[in-house]
Amino acid sequence: MIKKFIIKKIFVLAALVSVQNFCVFAEDKVNIRETPCEYRTVRLGNLDNVNYYISEKACRYDLEYLCYLLSTGYSGYSDMLQNGFRPEKFIQDVLSGVKTKGRRVDTEDFIEQIVKNLKFYINDGHFSFETGIKTERVFTKKKIYWSDIYLEKKNKEFFVKDGNGLVLNGAHYPADIETLFYYPLKGENVFRLGCLSSEPIESKEFKFNGKPVVVPLVDDGVIPEVSIKYKELQTVDSAYICLNFFILPNFNSFYYSGTEVMMKKFVLCGRKFFDKKNIVLDFRGNHGGWLFTPFAFFTWLYNGYTDNDPSDFYDIIDYELNKYMNYERIISPASLQYSYLSARKSKEFSKESKYRRKVKESKKKPVRKIKYNAGGEVVLLNGESRFQGKIIILIDRNSASSAENAVCLAKRIFGNDNVVVIGENSSGVAMYYAGIYLNLPRSKVCVNFGTNRNYEIESFDLWNGEGTGVFPDCWATRNDLNELIYSITKDEELKVELKTIGSNLM
Repeated sequence: MIKKFIIKKIFVLAALVSVQNFCVFAEDKVNIRETPCEYRTVRLGNLDNVNYYISEKACRYDLEYLCYLLSTGYSGYSDMLQNGFRPEKFIQDVLSGVKTKGRRVDTEDFIEQIVKNLKFYINDGHFSFETGIKTERVFTKKKIYWSDIYLEKKNKEFFVKDGNGLVLNGAHYPADIETLFYYPLKGENVFRLGCLSSEPIESKEFKFNGKPVVVPLVDDGVIPEVSIKYKELQTVDSAYICLNFFILPNFNSFYYSGTEVMMKKFVLCGRKFFDKKNIVLDFRGNHGGWLFTPFAFFTWLYNGYTDNDPSDFYDIIDYELNKYMNYERIISPASLQYSYLSARKSKEFSKESKYRRKVKESKKKPVRKIKYNAGGEVVLLNGESRFQGKIIILIDRNSASSAENAVCLAKRIFGNDNVVVIGENSSGVAMYYAGIYLNLPRSKVCVNFGTNRNYEIESFDLWNGEGTGVFPDCWATRNDLNELIYSITKDEELKVELKTIGSNLM
C-alpha cells in the first residue's frame, strides 16, 4: 500500500475573491457588530470616469464612504483601531489638509492627503488608490541598497573580506544582522553589506573597528517588466520556466485565451519536467493572483503524473484548499456585493439568483468575521516525491502576493533543503489579501484593500513582514543571477541559455 504523503497546515491564498470561494461560510463566526450592517451600494472599480476636481462637500462624502468600506469590509480594520485610528478625526485631518482652488479640490491632492493620514494606521502592501494617472500606495515597501563591501563571518564575529578601497580588509564589523545579506558567490560565510529602505538612499554611516565610515549605496535596479510573459527551456539536466502572472484577465479581454494557454503550459510543466535534476522557476515581476496555479504545478511535479485530464488543469483546484489555511475573513454587504459583481464577469457565472440572495440576506445581518484554523490534511500528494532534484526560485521586489506564498508552498512541499530562493526581497503584500477594488462615489477614484487576513505566512521562517516580504536564501544582484544559478546546478548548457537572464531579455 502506498503511504499517503500529508502536508500539515498548507495554506492557499488568492489575490482576488474567486467564484469558487464566494459562498464558504464555515468554522467560527464572530460578529463584529451585533446589529445589522448599514447597506450601501458599491461599484466595481472603473477608471474611465475619474473626476479630477471635486467640491469640498464631495470630498467629505467620499471620506465618509471610505470609512464605511473600511469598517465593514477591510480585514485590517481592527488593527487600524488598535493603532489609534478614529474615523471622524481622520476625516477632519484630511479636509483641513486639502487645498481648494476656488470652490474645487484637486482629486490628486485629495488622495495624497488621504494616504498621508492613513499610513500611520495601515501595514498593508495591497492597500492603494488609483486616480487613472498614478497609483498611490498607503504602505511603502522596502528595497535593498547595496554597498561594495563584503564581510566574512568567523565564529560569531564579522570581518571585512573585501573593502574595495572603502575600508581596510580585516576590519571588524559589529554583528548588525539588519545590514548583512548572505552572498555565497563571494565565498562560504560571506555577506554583503547593505541597507533596506523605503526611501531612496545614497549613503549610510557604518562603523568599522569602532570608527564611523560613510559608505556609498546603490540600488541594483528592477528588471524591465513586461505585461504578460511565459518562457520555458530545457537542457539534459535542467529546466527553466518563467511566468510573471498567476491570474487570468477578464473573460472578455483580448488577452484571455493567450494567457490561459500560458498558464496551462506552466502547470503541465510539473509533469513534463519531474525527472530533471534542477528546475528554475522565475517569479520575478510576478504580481500574484491565484495560488492554485503554482499549487497545481507543484502537485504534478511531486506526483510525476496524474490521472486527471491534463486538458483541464482547473480540476485540481476542486479540493477546497481554503480549508487548509489559517486565516480570517470579513463577510459584509460590501464584500458580498463585490464578489457578486465580479462573479457576473466570470466565464463560469451561472448562479445569479443565488448570489443575489446572499447579497439581499446580508442587509439584515451584522458584519461577520469568520476564522479558519488550518488543521486539515492535503492528500493530493501520494507516496514519496518523484521529483528528486533542486528547485531554484527567482524573486525580486515585484514578486508579490501569491508569488510570495508560492515560495512558502514550495518549501513546505519539497523541504527547505531542496528549494533555494535567490534574488532580492519580495514585495511584501501577502498578509492582507482577497482584495476588493471599488470606486469612491464622487471622485470615482478606485480603492483596493483586502477582505482576508493571513496568519499562516507569519510562521514561515523567511517571511519578514509586510513591506519587506520573503527574504531569499541567497541574495544576488541582476548581474550575479546566472553565476549563482550555475553554482547550484553546475549545468554549463543552462548557463549559456540563461546568459541574458539579468536583463530579462530571454
